[in-house]
Amino acid sequence: MARKPDVPCIRCGKLTVTSRNSAPPERRVCHPCRREEPQRKSYGDPRTCALPGCSVIYTPTHKAQRFCSVPCANKSGRGITTGSRSARPCEICGRQLKAKGGGRTAGYVQRTCSRACGVELRYRNGSLARRQAHLSWTYIRRCRCGGYFATTNARQVFCSSQCRKERRCPCGTVLAFKRMLCDDCREEHQRQAKRQERRRRRALKHGVSTEPYTIAEIAARDRYRCGFCRKRVAMTKTVPHPKSPVIDHIIPLADGGDDMRANVQLAHFICNSLAGATGNKQAALFG
Repeated sequence: MARKPDVPCIRCGKLTVTSRNSAPPERRVCHPCRREEPQRKSYGDPRTCALPGCSVIYTPTHKAQRFCSVPCANKSGRGITTGSRSARPCEICGRQLKAKGGGRTAGYVQRTCSRACGVELRYRNGSLARRQAHLSWTYIRRCRCGGYFATTNARQVFCSSQCRKERRCPCGTVLAFKRMLCDDCREEHQRQAKRQERRRRRALKHGVSTEPYTIAEIAARDRYRCGFCRKRVAMTKTVPHPKSPVIDHIIPLADGGDDMRANVQLAHFICNSLAGATGNKQAALFG
């Protein structure tokens, strides 16, 4: 497509305006001449600034303009068009603020420096009702790190953000990456699994029903007391310590008893050994 010839500017006469311009020929002006044109439309004849002491003559850009610039309008206490933009104190805290309201024309004026002071102003003038302070419970809990903390959040389980990020074992030991249990807890878990497997095979040998349970669950149910002597069981001791915890079947498996939670009880190692398989265990069912 052939390029159309340039047309002369109506002001300077230079061939700088192309005929591809969508403006009519009588309004085609080159870019240098266009830059010299005033960017704002004038409203009325030139005026003198209304601020006392300022004698600058300006051309108004709208009909209500009284001042030559924004600083002169701010010094006078009125905006160029509407409202006040001078510094004023906050009605709540007294902090100096530069009001951004529209004044009488817009129908509002900024009276406070922040949202909090605005809400307090609404409380004082009665446009917003205050909410009654509610009492919250204080919870004293133990974190996985072993320390105690107080909180009012019913769902908080960690004392700090550092404890939340750390990976800990249920016993409180800090774990390495991608580990669920420490070495001691892992060994104890393996021992419990072996004991459950032995109980399952023994029940299968006698042809009775069985269910999985742990010695910690039975001890918590029996309140950590022996089923024979009703004394406290030392849960930290292990067999063959006399006070160590063991599981005792109230009705022995050889006599037709099952391996269910209702037929087992917590006992001392020494008490279970002295009672044997034919001891006085039936009384525990009625005690």
